[in-house]
Amino acid sequence: MADRIGLYLSRWFLKQRIGTKANLYDFLEPLSHDFLSVRDDFQGPVIDTNRWTVNNGAGASAASPAIDVGLVGGAIKMVTGTAGDSTASSTLAMGRHFLGENNAVMMARIKCETVVTGVKIEIGFRNAITNAAVVNVKSTPTFTAADGAVWILDTTENTSWDGLAVAYAVVGTSLKPAQMVATASVFETFQVALIGGVAYYSHFDVNGRRDYGPTAQAAAVTATVLLSPHIYIEARNGTSKTLNVDYASNIYPPTWPD
Repeated sequence: MADRIGLYLSRWFLKQRIGTKANLYDFLEPLSHDFLSVRDDFQGPVIDTNRWTVNNGAGASAASPAIDVGLVGGAIKMVTGTAGDSTASSTLAMGRHFLGENNAVMMARIKCETVVTGVKIEIGFRNAITNAAVVNVKSTPTFTAADGAVWILDTTENTSWDGLAVAYAVVGTSLKPAQMVATASVFETFQVALIGGVAYYSHFDVNGRRDYGPTAQAAAVTATVLLSPHIYIEARNGTSKTLNVDYASNIYPPTWPD
């Protein structure tokens, strides 16, 4: 965490001095006293269950997220098992402490091992801590959550990552960035950032360089509904899938629009 650059840094102080809409406010807010900073590099012997809820679909060989012992730098494995669909799933979720109106950010560096076929992955926010996906069907789309915004890959429909959101059970406009095609065995980073009810989606390549976004999705979530950071993987067939998560964070150099 950086040192303070002023005597009275707080959201109130920054708003009074430079206004709520200034780009500089988004940059300075992480230095304020009341900024909620969360980053987990998963370097412990076990996942911190005071911070994360872990779960799985309870099907054959399904496994809740767990530290990948001995992996350099720290990471977790999420294993779906072989039962297929929601019973073959693994979920990582933080508490419902985040609001769209408070500039909530979810960022995760992930790698799908071996294959990106027969798999469904979500990274973002949902309004409940549960072992379930935000999105039910991607193409239509329909949702299992009342509020949420996620990057989603579902290879039963296509091989690309899309940005989907739902607010008060009202579906937002889908984002379909053509260049975000899923790649096996390569780490990439996904970010969902919320300003008011608007979601901004960004993607970073294996070297951490942003190559997509931030792209806005209006009326994405209900700004006043509590949300949980959420990572989910599901096998869409009878072959188990594994997702590595290198880190999850709500801190990154500002990626807000100009």
